[in-house]
Amino acid sequence: MKKYFLLFALILIFSVSACGKKSENQAIPGQNDDDETAETADNEQNDSDTEIPVYQDSDLPECSPESATPCKDSSSGLIWSSKYSEESPFSYFSNTIEISEGGFTDWREPTISQLRTLIQNCPVNETGGACELYDNCRDENICGEHCDKCEESDSGKYSKFGDTGMFWTISTTNDRHYAYSINFDNAAFVLYCDLFYDWFVGTDMGMSTCGVLNVRFTRCIEHGYMWDGKKCVENPCNSDPCKEIPHTLGCWAEREEEYYCFCDEGYFWYEAEQVCAETPCKDDTCIGVPNALDYCFPITPETYRCNCQLNYSWNGKECVPD
Repeated sequence: MKKYFLLFALILIFSVSACGKKSENQAIPGQNDDDETAETADNEQNDSDTEIPVYQDSDLPECSPESATPCKDSSSGLIWSSKYSEESPFSYFSNTIEISEGGFTDWREPTISQLRTLIQNCPVNETGGACELYDNCRDENICGEHCDKCEESDSGKYSKFGDTGMFWTISTTNDRHYAYSINFDNAAFVLYCDLFYDWFVGTDMGMSTCGVLNVRFTRCIEHGYMWDGKKCVENPCNSDPCKEIPHTLGCWAEREEEYYCFCDEGYFWYEAEQVCAETPCKDDTCIGVPNALDYCFPITPETYRCNCQLNYSWNGKECVPD
């Protein structure tokens, strides 16, 4: 199954590049050809007179329900885009999103720590509140123990932008099974979209658990920097460390000085040796193993782990009761 995961990851990357994202201010498709022709002619005539604004950090307005975007949230130091919509957290497989806004092109989907900086009027879930869900603590049972939701409201009072509804984050549960989102109708953290189902079942059957949600992209103040959970740091993928490693397809930055490489089909990133090693997982490695879910995770070039059913754990050879 590992090779299907890698193949599908690639498909998602290229899908993002090819399809882009839909902004709420984007023109709605379906206009007739005459209108499109006339609009194209008008655009060509005005292109020479129209300049895309390129902002300096000092020029950016403070984020608010009335502010233009991009804007800067002084309390976090993050810059935010306008609101878009997408069907799943595709940027999980890539370092940046290919959109351009305000002259910036290095936008990313926000992490759970970043998006919660936009929560207001709900102290328990605001940054520094009792809720302990952050980039480095994503176990819903442990880190989410003190998280709660506030009173339902469609006024937008829980968002610094005045946003309502569900917004994606790039963050997932520790097992990478579900994606986190924030519902700005009540400032609650929500596990949304069964990623395993969508990757391995839903796509083949034309079904998905991931509906269209809102997203605001974010970026660090300086180009070439990334958010590491607490601050913006230099992106370790800037130097393209995967370029000379055989069987690699690209670089994914985790944190400062921490990265991994996407590998060709049949290979996996073996961090201990910083190489793409041949996977020990074959198509049928975990199929038929009692109490296993048929999915194989490579650990070393010689060892692997089968994903076990609830209340079972892998002991190196089989799924045994917890």
